[in-house]
Amino acid sequence: MRKLFFGFLFLFSLSVSSQTLKTVKELEKVEQKCLDKGDDGLACSLDYYKKMDALLNEVYNKLRANLSTDEKAKLKKEQQLWLKERDKYTKEQYDETSKILGTTKGDDFKTVLKHAEAEFVKERVKVLIKRL
Repeated sequence: MRKLFFGFLFLFSLSVSSQTLKTVKELEKVEQKCLDKGDDGLACSLDYYKKMDALLNEVYNKLRANLSTDEKAKLKKEQQLWLKERDKYTKEQYDETSKILGTTKGDDFKTVLKHAEAEFVKERVKVLIKRL
């Protein structure tokens, strides 16, 4: 009975992980379709970022729900460090993008920056999914 329970738990975790990875792929496709229309790249990137950030919160909370108190504390500290890295990355992307485009104004600048931020969040989502 115990083996059956752990087997079910393992299969369930694979299913959750698989579904979440499918969600990541679907969000990428939706953003690309939106960008391909050429209407409003900034709206596409903002929507992509918001959805990826919401997915990060969902995956983080799913992972956290199955952890011990000590493991939760470690995950929280890890996430706080990641948030600092995200902020550092965003600043670096801001500086790099402004050099490439020669400006920090306009929708092109904002679109590129928000897309880069979303991609950074996506990588964190994928890391956490592997731990589900």
